[in-house]
Amino acid sequence: MQGKGVGLEEAQIKFALACLAKGFSIGMTAELTGLSEEKVQEIKDGLDKEEK
Repeated sequence: MQGKGVGLEEAQIKFALACLAKGFSIGMTAELTGLSEEKVQEIKDGLDKEEK
C-alpha cells in the first residue's frame, strides 16, 4: 500500500503550499497538514527560491 502513502503526502504538500500562499505560519501549516515543521520549512524554502 505504498501508493496510498505517496498520494497522501502529495495532498499534504499541496495543502501546505496553499496554506503558505495564504500567509499561514510554518507552525500552523504543520499543524493543519500533519507534516513536520521541518518539512513545511523545506516546502517554504522551495517556494522562496521559485519566486526569485
